[in-house]
Amino acid sequence: EQLDEVERVHWHEQVAEALVQLHDEPNQIALPLARHYEQAQAFEPAVRYLHEAAVQAVHRYAHQAAIALIDEALALLERLENGRSRDLLELDMLLLAGPVQLATEGYSSQVVCDVYHRADQLNRTIENLPHQPSVLSGLWIYYLVRGDIDHALQLARQFVQTSYTLRKINNRIASHYAMATTLFFNGSFEDALHHAKLATKHSESEQEVDLVQLFGVDPVTGSLCYQAFALAFMGDFVQSSKLISNLMTTWGNNQTPI
Repeated sequence: EQLDEVERVHWHEQVAEALVQLHDEPNQIALPLARHYEQAQAFEPAVRYLHEAAVQAVHRYAHQAAIALIDEALALLERLENGRSRDLLELDMLLLAGPVQLATEGYSSQVVCDVYHRADQLNRTIENLPHQPSVLSGLWIYYLVRGDIDHALQLARQFVQTSYTLRKINNRIASHYAMATTLFFNGSFEDALHHAKLATKHSESEQEVDLVQLFGVDPVTGSLCYQAFALAFMGDFVQSSKLISNLMTTWGNNQTPI
């Protein structure tokens, strides 16, 4: 209480820098670091550590805590100067928020719509192709659940095209899952089966990150389900039943709920 504002800002920055130097993995103390940097009015590192703290909350399935941290970071971003660096930070926060809002608010909620449309706006402005799959995935599932199949199919096709441009296995898996799901609800069962098989074929390659964390759904399991659904609607009940039995066995042996 005896320090003036300038001194408080100075010492918060000094403490934050000392903590970073003392810890081999500063991300383990992300939230205290974010608090010190915020008090030091160093808003960019504060936002970065709030992002890391929110990621950790998501991994604990503490969705409400993650949302609170994301909202706090988005508020701090308003205090940064406009520019590409600031927009990238906001885009990262929104793409972390998307799957959390899908889980808490529902796939067709207005909150989800606002998050992904703002992310799409930012991504178009800064032309950041690596973020595009996550943006397209969020928009796709929003319009699919809303029943706008034509719009969802358009987004799924963009998703596939982008995934092959980026040459990322995870993106290809998720994009073919998006196509399979949309085509199934469009009544195009043969095409849906084709894309579902492509998704599971790509899943045999080494995956880079947790697909559920990245896209908010498990596209590998989902693609296997839509293979079974498509086969049943095409009249191949034997193969459909085999797939369903295999899935049930897998789920029974998996300790993580699907």
